[in-house]
Amino acid sequence: MNNKKMILGMLIGLIAILLMTNVLAAEQKFDKKAYKNALKYANKKINSNKLVKRGIIDKDLIKKVVRTTIYQQYKNGEKLNRKELRKLIRKELVNVLKNWRNTKTAKNPVPVVNDILGCTDSDANNFNSNANVNDDSCTYDVLGCTDSDANNFNSNANVNSGCTYDVLGCTDADANNFNADANVNDGCTYDVLGCMDADANNFNADANVNDGCTYDVLGCMDEDANNFNPQANQDDGSCEVFEAESTLTEHNINVNFNNQVKDRKYLVYEPAVCKDKECSLLFMFHGLGGNYQQAAGDYYNWQTTADENGFIVAFPDSLTLEAKKYGAASDPAGKHWDITPLSFSATQDTKFVEEMINEIDSIYSVDKSNVFSTGHSYGGYFSYYLNFALPNQFKAFATHSAGLMPFNVYGFTVYWPAAPKSSGSAGNTPAMIIYSDGDNVAPKLYSDTLESQMSAKGHASVNKQKSTIIGHAWDKSMNQEQWDFFMANS
Repeated sequence: MNNKKMILGMLIGLIAILLMTNVLAAEQKFDKKAYKNALKYANKKINSNKLVKRGIIDKDLIKKVVRTTIYQQYKNGEKLNRKELRKLIRKELVNVLKNWRNTKTAKNPVPVVNDILGCTDSDANNFNSNANVNDDSCTYDVLGCTDSDANNFNSNANVNSGCTYDVLGCTDADANNFNADANVNDGCTYDVLGCMDADANNFNADANVNDGCTYDVLGCMDEDANNFNPQANQDDGSCEVFEAESTLTEHNINVNFNNQVKDRKYLVYEPAVCKDKECSLLFMFHGLGGNYQQAAGDYYNWQTTADENGFIVAFPDSLTLEAKKYGAASDPAGKHWDITPLSFSATQDTKFVEEMINEIDSIYSVDKSNVFSTGHSYGGYFSYYLNFALPNQFKAFATHSAGLMPFNVYGFTVYWPAAPKSSGSAGNTPAMIIYSDGDNVAPKLYSDTLESQMSAKGHASVNKQKSTIIGHAWDKSMNQEQWDFFMANS
């Protein structure tokens, strides 16, 4: 019996302890700070409510009801979040609106208003101007990209304000494959100049634009060689170097004079040095009965003088003409030059000389500003004749064993071939006159007459020289003096 009482006492004590523990626990659950924050939030929502602002619902009454409800729940250890507080406030607003008809604070009786649920926020997309109870259904625009595949996708957006996507391409404006729309660089290409032929010397494996290739070209690379190849870039040892040789070449030319065409011949001696440069030109006219081979031979020796001084010599061949008589004087038959006495007229031989000058210039490298003439005996008379019959073709002339023949005709002196023209009408032609003692064919008188007549006509540069040879022969030692005179007057 005593044991039962003891056990019962222990149970009663345990129950009392548990009851006290629960009371203390309940008291400990009441959070004053949270309670005050809840009241503060509830008051803010009540104050902002449109029904309260319009005076339809008594603000103090609803605050009292809500405060009591909040206190009761917090006292029991419960806590309301903001969503629960909003529901509580909305519920009490509805209850008060249904039951409240007239209070001391209301200016006029308020009729019963039916609940119209909806969005009461005028800034919301779904604002309902007829709603009097906000049912938390308000929606708002959230700008952003609504495409989940886009770079700038916004999961909260409900209004698409633009999406961006990866556009692969070259983003370098200087590149060949630039893509103005690209925002992700996937590689650019550029021009790489170079030779794209793998067989070329200068092949460039990186090149994509061919700017020229070079290849081995075998050949002679010596510019002085006979077989020089200007295209060669690799010497193959085949060069054949030799010095140019002087040449004596015969030419034929058809000369048309007074509608008569005749085949004329002449030789041209070109020294080796004249192969690669322009050279002056000298005409050498043979004497009576001579020919062009004789004129080009050792008797006159002009080839040696041409080699030593670097000029081209032409040796024309005359025709065989009939004899002509001019009073006491006569022009014998045979090979000699065609001269019209007493005047400087055109003849078949002056035409021949004009044709030779043009043809030689077309074949050889001739300095046409330096063309000269010389001649022996009849060729000397013709050399003089040409310089007045073809004015401005010759820079200077020489006569050897010739001159100007004076004749007395009825008390008047006339000259053969013809008296020189004045320098004003035929230029100031320089002349070199070579005579010889003991020359019975062309005595010194002829040379003196030519000198005096040319000086009288204003030809200032007249140089008379005495030959070292006695008689009518050619003095080849005077060749150099003739050429020096020509060069001094070129």
